[in-house]
Amino acid sequence: MLVSSSLPPKLSDTTLLHFRSFFASSTPLLRAVATPPSFTHLLKQCKSCIKAKLVITGAFSPSADPTTWSSQVVFWWNNLIKRSVILRHHEGALSLFREMLRLDWKPDGYTYPYVLKACGELRSLLYGESVHGMILTSGLDSNVFVCNGIIAMYGKCGMLGHAHQVFDGMLVRGIADVISWNSIVAAYVQKDEDKKVLELFDSMVSLNSFELRPDAVSLVNVLPACGASGAWKRGKLLHGYAIRRCLHEDVFVGNAIVDMYAKCKRLDDANKVFELMEVKDVVSWNVLVTGYSQIGRFGEALGLFERMREEEIDLNVVTWSAVISGYAQRDLGYEALNIFKEMRLSGEEPNIITLVSVLSGCAAIGALRQGKETHCYAIKRMLSLEGRNAEESLMVINALIDMYAKCKEMKIAQAMFDDIDRRDRNVVTWTVIIGGHAQHGDANDALELFSSMLKNEYPVFPNAYTISCALVACARLSSLRIGRQIHAYVSRQGYEPTMKSDTVSATTWKQEYRVGHFLFIGSTNN
Repeated sequence: MLVSSSLPPKLSDTTLLHFRSFFASSTPLLRAVATPPSFTHLLKQCKSCIKAKLVITGAFSPSADPTTWSSQVVFWWNNLIKRSVILRHHEGALSLFREMLRLDWKPDGYTYPYVLKACGELRSLLYGESVHGMILTSGLDSNVFVCNGIIAMYGKCGMLGHAHQVFDGMLVRGIADVISWNSIVAAYVQKDEDKKVLELFDSMVSLNSFELRPDAVSLVNVLPACGASGAWKRGKLLHGYAIRRCLHEDVFVGNAIVDMYAKCKRLDDANKVFELMEVKDVVSWNVLVTGYSQIGRFGEALGLFERMREEEIDLNVVTWSAVISGYAQRDLGYEALNIFKEMRLSGEEPNIITLVSVLSGCAAIGALRQGKETHCYAIKRMLSLEGRNAEESLMVINALIDMYAKCKEMKIAQAMFDDIDRRDRNVVTWTVIIGGHAQHGDANDALELFSSMLKNEYPVFPNAYTISCALVACARLSSLRIGRQIHAYVSRQGYEPTMKSDTVSATTWKQEYRVGHFLFIGSTNN
């Protein structure tokens, strides 16, 4: 029933709180005008905050024909739901939507996009599919705004097939707009499907439609895919397009261009774009600082960091982490620890990347005491929390094993390794413990662990660093026979030739020339 002939049921207490908060912030009469007795009587007749609101604004009289004010009632529901979504109270938005349905008000084309957004942000696929079903029965499945919301919702929930099915239906009916294309592209961006992102963008451009010209959102979606795939030439074409359309003046587009060049390791181009940006935010700085750190140009990274301080730009966790990582990668552990101390004093909370970088700095200089302090911090703030991210926790544990191993505390390192379920150990877990034993422990243990890694119930495929660590153990034991077996394994598994060179340089770096020379001869004969 669209509109009840009698007064609707009483609103729940939770919904009344939403109404009171919303009305108090949006209607001056509620804040500043004393309500006369006659007006109070009129409001009592309403028995509904929605109707009361409309009476106050002069849009409704309780005696009015219901068909003249039903759309205005739905308008206020929409505003309440919208407000909750904007304030990121997504559960509250869905609660309001349920209350709206309970009171027999019919959602319209403006209601569903916000409800779908709340479903997507909560990753609530079941609720989202239910809302999609309601849309189909209501006949709003041809509304472009609603369909765009459905695509975005399925994309957020990781259901790319469902999202693409809705998108294809829009193409068939000829109702897809640039937002539709942006929504489906964003869905693939969230799943790191870079190749598909570029294919979809090419399809959009190939339509050669004025209405479907890529906008700022399109560029912000596709430029990261160019960066991730190293397609800097395509990224450069998009950069040129942004300049021609004056889209480069948008700070989000500018940041995406800088990030694309940085990811493609073209930091000089990234820096040129950065310096020409009239409006910069902390993300602009962070992208460049991180880019310099990742390719080893730590001098430039630290120079930008100092500039940020001089220009009093707010430093966030990304900035601090990039600088700490830069020092740690240069084996400047004390400097990394000093920056970490400054970060803590500033009140900024470290994230996973920060802790891993700090532990790497401790490992580089053998700072066991500081490493233990960081371990304690990680337990209090991360590893002991319920609902923690398992992958992130494993990253920290791997860094702790590496730190203890490089500080020659192999018993602690081995104990932490043993505490990890065999199913949860990844290649990094195995590599750090094998490397620890190879360099600071018993080389025999390193080779036994390497064998166990390949043959246990949950085998893990080694990478170049794992192989290098195993060869270091062979070199320490002067075991040419096992070294040959590992070399044969490398050849059988089809590792890239560069990986074979890595194993040679790793062993010769340890000055175990015998094994290194053997591998060199073997690789040149292949």
